[in-house]
Amino acid sequence: MDSSGSKTECFVILYKSLVRPHVEYANTVWAPRRMCDIEKNEKVQMKATKLIRSLSSRSYEERLCALELPTFGYRQLRVDMIQLYKYVNNKYDTNFILQLQYKSVLEKRYDTRGHRYKLVPQLCNYDLWKQFFVNRSVKLWNSLPDVVSVCSVNSFKRRLDLSWRGFSLYSDYKSVI
Repeated sequence: MDSSGSKTECFVILYKSLVRPHVEYANTVWAPRRMCDIEKNEKVQMKATKLIRSLSSRSYEERLCALELPTFGYRQLRVDMIQLYKYVNNKYDTNFILQLQYKSVLEKRYDTRGHRYKLVPQLCNYDLWKQFFVNRSVKLWNSLPDVVSVCSVNSFKRRLDLSWRGFSLYSDYKSVI
């Protein structure tokens, strides 16, 4: 392997371990929804990927593909789905979580198509309530294929990544879900 390849791999490891955790901290709670806020997060990654000289002349999407990095929007949705998986499968103390959220949101419905862990969305009168974690995540969770019936979090992550492999948000942060 040439030295530029090892430098690139080293850069990606450093970026993933030192920069990305700061930008994504508490992403499930604050989750930016306005495009200007999303672009601020993406600009951190845009500038970081431009630091690699061999990729600096390419477009942002090409740099992401070359480095095998997803957009922050994709990672946010992925983290939301992982958190919902943990809630539904009692990996957290749900009594505390349900006190923070609506109590009726996490009712399990078994009479629907798809997976058996469909969630009941809460009706909201205010846009602010719609942006809370469970309210914004229920629709996407209910649209997931049968990846939610696995027994471990790591299995869920792998199957979710496989089912979302062609997801346009992976490399294009402006794509609409």
